[in-house]
Amino acid sequence: MLRDVERLVSEPDAFVPSESRRGFTIRMSDLLSFLILPGVSDRLSREAPGIAVETVHLSPEATLDALDVNQVDMAVSTGLSAPKSIEETVLCEDRVVVILRSGHPAIERVDSLDGFLSLRHVKVAQSPIDDRFADRQLSAASVARRVALTVPHWLAVPEIVARSDLVATMPLSIAARFAGDGPRIALRRPPFEGKPGFR
Repeated sequence: MLRDVERLVSEPDAFVPSESRRGFTIRMSDLLSFLILPGVSDRLSREAPGIAVETVHLSPEATLDALDVNQVDMAVSTGLSAPKSIEETVLCEDRVVVILRSGHPAIERVDSLDGFLSLRHVKVAQSPIDDRFADRQLSAASVARRVALTVPHWLAVPEIVARSDLVATMPLSIAARFAGDGPRIALRRPPFEGKPGFR
């Protein structure tokens, strides 16, 4: 409470990026770091070389707590439900796709809901209640996928999928990068996209 009062009554110093020596802590997953940090690092080195950035990877629940008590300066996340006390903005739009290895025996039936649900899945979650992406939508329709492997990091998923019969649901922005590296990964639309009963 005292920290909040101090922020209200004290006038902040002018922020001049090129002169700043501040450090910033940003919550960001490995996936978002892969997509965003190369460009951010390049721009900072040119326009604000004195600024230091530390990234941390927190669960959705821990992210909201860290923002609330100023342990992180900002969070870049997908599907995070922030309370009104946290200011948010959309950086970009994305959609999810199903990834599976090229030559997967079920590649022709993954587009159907029954086919999708019959397969064994890799799930990415930072906590037991992290149900973003496929699970939240499936739960809304009272169905669930068969999760065979849960991992906390996105960048491990394409290699796992490429070398097994497991499938995964992940953002197109990252999946397209791995599918473009060669013929090992195939991308399919999820069978629940735009279907009645799913939101």
